[in-house]
Amino acid sequence: MSRETAMPPDSSVALTEGQRSLWLIQAANPECAAYNIVLPVFVDGSLNARAVEHAVGALVDRHPVLTSRISYEQGDLHYVRDEALAPVVIDVDLFSAGRDEALREFQAYVNLEGKRPFQLEDEAPFRVSLVHGPDFDIVVFWLHHVIADGSSGHVILDGFVRAYESVSTGRTGTADVPDRLDAAESAAESSSLDDWRAYLADAPAETIYPRTRARGERFSFRGERLSAELPGLVTRRLHRFARDRRVTPFTCLVTAVAVVIGVASGQRDLVLGATVSNRSVHGGARGLAYEAALVPVRVELDVPSLGGAVDRVASSLARSYGMASSSFDSIVEALGVPTSPGLNPVCQVVCNSVTPPAPFRIGGQDAEVLYVHNGSAKFDLTIDLWVGAGRAEVVLEYCSTLYTNAEAEAILSEVVTFLTEGVANPDTVWDRSLA
Repeated sequence: MSRETAMPPDSSVALTEGQRSLWLIQAANPECAAYNIVLPVFVDGSLNARAVEHAVGALVDRHPVLTSRISYEQGDLHYVRDEALAPVVIDVDLFSAGRDEALREFQAYVNLEGKRPFQLEDEAPFRVSLVHGPDFDIVVFWLHHVIADGSSGHVILDGFVRAYESVSTGRTGTADVPDRLDAAESAAESSSLDDWRAYLADAPAETIYPRTRARGERFSFRGERLSAELPGLVTRRLHRFARDRRVTPFTCLVTAVAVVIGVASGQRDLVLGATVSNRSVHGGARGLAYEAALVPVRVELDVPSLGGAVDRVASSLARSYGMASSSFDSIVEALGVPTSPGLNPVCQVVCNSVTPPAPFRIGGQDAEVLYVHNGSAKFDLTIDLWVGAGRAEVVLEYCSTLYTNAEAEAILSEVVTFLTEGVANPDTVWDRSLA
């Protein structure tokens, strides 16, 4: 692994194109918390508060972007390291006596604190809380998406655990704090924007699951979250189906979302978004890991069977990933798509594949990452497939000013039904007009 690029105090480094876009979104919506990342580490017992502080200090020493603000300098946006912005670990006491009640109180705390936006020009994009329950502690890391993405969690997690163990066992220094992530592989080769223009020529500007609420002039960023765990038998069938068809379970999810929207709306040509971590953030002062590229995936539902739809989506995903070296912003610009404060350009519905970290130990105690929602949404609909340790869960985040809870529950139910019945009966005809 490569070492983090040094960033002396008061030094600066320019933001990447993707990070500039995130800054612009935040600047245009200063009260927006949709791009806050919450990483709570639940510990079944008590942590040493002083060791927590030292471990956070080791993280900050290792990743200077954690003490950087964003400034406009020399005609561009830069991270400027400011040691005065080093995070102070905030102690929070929960008052509930029972564990279940305390965890509900913790969720209420996250709902409140998670809505507090980052002022990126004046503060670092990193906060830390140490929450004390009746028989547990939770270390909460709050980050802004401008410096981290979903794959960055394990960088923070591994670094914190190793640093905590070093301090609590009497070993000092930051040698045990892991280096920043190196790219395991490149998901895309260089491609020209002409390829994207050809791929998305005449594609629909909006993908809509029918709803009763009208779109406002500005996107609200308010959201809710629903989830459904797939039964063990369905999970095993999903993996077997994907293996036999030489696709991934994520391909099945994207197909399910496309078919569900296609059936409900009548759209047979739609564009979904998918994420892929493929571009390294060069000069590690810019971020903790690698920018997750949002790529448009055009799905043309012109085959009648569910299995055929899976094959069609697999081909579309491969084509999109093959061009993923182009940034999403450059794709939008190349397409000449008009932008609106109320509508995400090109992709309004996004799919993700998530692998949750396994439980672990810290300070001799059992620990795990909790997953909480801060009441926000970046897109109209975001559908994730969480797969790990023999379990699979579909998680839906929806914009609550566009969709009612009942509509969101219907979407989730239909996606789960596809994953349950579609993989069991891939020859089922989903659209008899195409048969």
